[in-house]
Amino acid sequence: MLQNLPTYRWIHKLMDQYNTPIICIRLGQSTHVVIVSSPSIACEFLKTHDEIFASRADTLSAYLISDGYRSTIMAPLGKQWRMMRRILNQNILSLPVHKWLQPTRDDEANHLLYYISNQLEKQNFLTEGGLINIRITSQQFCGNIIRKMIFGTRYFGEGVEDGGPGDEETEHVSALFIILKYLNAFCISDYFPWLRGKTDFDGHEKIIRTAIEGELMIAMVDNPSNALEWVMGEMMSEPSILKRAVAELDNVVGCNRLVEESDMPQLNYIKACIKESFRLHPIAPFNVPHVSVKNTVVAGYFIPKGSHVLLSRVGLGRVGILMCGKIQCSLIQIDI
Repeated sequence: MLQNLPTYRWIHKLMDQYNTPIICIRLGQSTHVVIVSSPSIACEFLKTHDEIFASRADTLSAYLISDGYRSTIMAPLGKQWRMMRRILNQNILSLPVHKWLQPTRDDEANHLLYYISNQLEKQNFLTEGGLINIRITSQQFCGNIIRKMIFGTRYFGEGVEDGGPGDEETEHVSALFIILKYLNAFCISDYFPWLRGKTDFDGHEKIIRTAIEGELMIAMVDNPSNALEWVMGEMMSEPSILKRAVAELDNVVGCNRLVEESDMPQLNYIKACIKESFRLHPIAPFNVPHVSVKNTVVAGYFIPKGSHVLLSRVGLGRVGILMCGKIQCSLIQIDI
């Protein structure tokens, strides 16, 4: 596995080689990692048998990042997870809270326009402005929203006069993306637990511990910024798509005011473009691992207790042919 980095590409090549939408790789002494790229089989895992696969994997990265599994998304199934999920749904992800935070989102949207306007005003200065880095701008915009919602402030430091991020904000977002890169990545000690604390073959532990020192939160930054970057990239490469999106904005919003969140239900084409970016360009190759709490059979395949189930976002988003009924395939197992 260390010889075939990045690991997710090696796994997808194996699935292409065996021409199968489901594959099982045994890592270490007894950990079965099941990768799925079929929509119908994925639904059986996470809808039909959701209760069986509701737990999370015990990985070094998740343990370090969540400070001993104190976060909801990384905690294994149990009383603490159920309590945190209930609190999250009632006090954070509820519709009233979403509406309550709308002024904060609107304020950050206005601040983003202020920053872009300042950059465009510099377009006559060859060394200072005129160009907008979509990746950095979108990542910092999402980071600003989260900091404003959680801490009540846009900047940890003083920021920059033109509305851009300061050194503290740049370091914060950089650390966040480093953590996300290594979260649930394939780490040798995850499958040989006795190696933890003794060695760090792939360097994951050192990198994560260093990034955590400057990181306070991970949420809602990676997916929106990634989608925005890819939507703009795809539109610039296909001017007809950009033209149609602009025409929809002119028709729904007009030229006398700015776009608001309340306009989104009517912007069907733009919403379709955003969904396509999620489908074709996911921020991570796999979803968060799900762990089976007992032996079970899914789509005719025996899945042992403790198996790690990964849904291939790349595979699910790029299925060539959707077939009615059950997909006929065989479960390939590879031991490492």
